[in-house]
Amino acid sequence: LLNNQKIPEFKISEININNLNQQVSISGKIISQKNFDNFSVLTLEDQTGKIQVTCNCKINNTEIKVIGRVTEYQNNLQVSADKIIQTNNLLNKKTY
Repeated sequence: LLNNQKIPEFKISEININNLNQQVSISGKIISQKNFDNFSVLTLEDQTGKIQVTCNCKINNTEIKVIGRVTEYQNNLQVSADKIIQTNNLLNKKTY
């Protein structure tokens, strides 16, 4: 899944319908988080926009990098996270 292929980095505003089902890397700040029984929905924001990220994780409100696949839910694009890396504190870097 996450072998040594180079995953393209995107600004959130650059993600569009042409990226559907493609693997992408985005970075930003979590501005909200909704936790459900077996997954969470994060709202991630960078300087260019916001996007929903789904993951099997619970994370403190922080800066993160997400590697995942662009999906569509209720006519909105979102990213289904394969890997999340906290980036605001590199000394305590955690990968989910």
